[in-house]
Amino acid sequence: MDKEDGFSLIELLVIMGLVAILMTLGAFAARQFWFQRSLVGGQDQVVTQLRALQQRVVAEGITTRWYGAWFNTTAATDHTWGIVRYDSVANSCLSLGSFQFDAGVEVSQVDFADTVSGTSVATAITTCRNLSTIPDASDLAFFLSRGTATESTSNLQLNQPRLGRTEEIRILSLTGRAEKI
Repeated sequence: MDKEDGFSLIELLVIMGLVAILMTLGAFAARQFWFQRSLVGGQDQVVTQLRALQQRVVAEGITTRWYGAWFNTTAATDHTWGIVRYDSVANSCLSLGSFQFDAGVEVSQVDFADTVSGTSVATAITTCRNLSTIPDASDLAFFLSRGTATESTSNLQLNQPRLGRTEEIRILSLTGRAEKI
């Protein structure tokens, strides 16, 4: 009889251990990739919506109607932000929807001024904060029909706490352009 060759028990255990180590490393890398993509995806989503708001208000050309976005930095469990439309003649604010960030992305810093190229938007901010769908501590950025936007005293920062990384968005007040930094 010929002797059959095969793997010993020790060889199989070594291979299984190596496979387990590689699978663990792969899962960790995939998790990090997922969190990174959620942060960049959140940044892309905000920039896209802000650019759409700016284009919409300019295209409509109604000087008494402004579009804006609200961001909340105090809601640790509610990772949402949204868009509004303010009518200065009727002094009314309408919520046009809210969005939720993926995988724990949150707004860590936002600070917009109460002026747009010398025009006060304090009344619009107060009116919109009174909506039940907008958290009280939210900060709002508005876009006006002439193409300008709320002046920013600091950049909007999105944070992924599981990575310890932030991404920033800047709104240029003179042109109303939203861009990634």
